[in-house]
This record gives sequence, C-alpha cells and structure tokens, in this order.
Amino acid sequence: VGLGMGSAQFALRYLRKYPKGTFDSLMLAGSWNLLDQDGFEALRECQRLEVRVVNAGVFASGILWGSPTYRYTEAPPEVYARASLWGDLAREFGLSLPQVALAFALLPEVVNKAAVGCSRPEQVVGNVALCTGTVPPVLWVRAKERGLLA
Repeated sequence: VGLGMGSAQFALRYLRKYPKGTFDSLMLAGSWNLLDQDGFEALRECQRLEVRVVNAGVFASGILWGSPTYRYTEAPPEVYARASLWGDLAREFGLSLPQVALAFALLPEVVNKAAVGCSRPEQVVGNVALCTGTVPPVLWVRAKERGLLA
C-alpha cells in the first residue's frame, strides 16, 4: 500500500501509527524542495522503515521553474527572493534553477522518483532535459554557506 500526502506531518503520523511493512511507498508533495524541507523527518522515517519515496512538488508549484507561483498562489516577496538566490547559485555553476531543484529533490537515498507536473508538451521535453546535467556536490556546500540549506 502506498500513501500520498501533501503534508509531511500527516505522512509521519501514518508511518509511525502502523507497523513496518504496512506501506511500501509514499508520494510526498511539496515538502522536500529547495524552498521547503519540512519533509526531512518523514524522509528519515521512510528510510528507517524501508518505504520508497516519490517526491512531488519539486518545483514548489512553479517558482523554481520561473513561474511567479508558490503553493498555488502568488509567491510572497521573501519566497521570491529566496528562489532568486537559488537561481544565482545555479548560474554560478552553469546550471539552471530547475536543474538544481530536480537534483535536490532526488538527493535523499530514500527518494527513488520525482513526479513533475506538465501542462504543455514542451514542458515534458524541458523536464526530461533537466536530467542531462550533473550538479557538483560543492554547490550544496555553497548553499549551506549562504544559509539556503540548514
């Protein structure tokens, strides 16, 4: 049985409520991306329970792809500013913000897939193209140094 949750807290509650082996997968939406790492504890619990994770919402409702939306509404200035800092860092390494966002989404060992949304055919092509680059580990070090990651 798989779970699908938009809340890391609810996912964690169910993962802890039922015995190991009850769930084999979790689709966690919007809780593990460059702007929101609220899903960290749920990911750790999935690792402990051997529950594979499909990470959804990796572009934070579009702001990490260049859209002005975050959590399906207009992004507040502080979120837009943080996304801009991530974009600056990505460009320093010759990468796009979406490339870095997708790479981050797949960093945890327990995450075996990322689900990305597409509303037009060209977005499918664009999402596939994101898989061609490599994000150097030093980028994550720089992100921590700049306070972008805890």
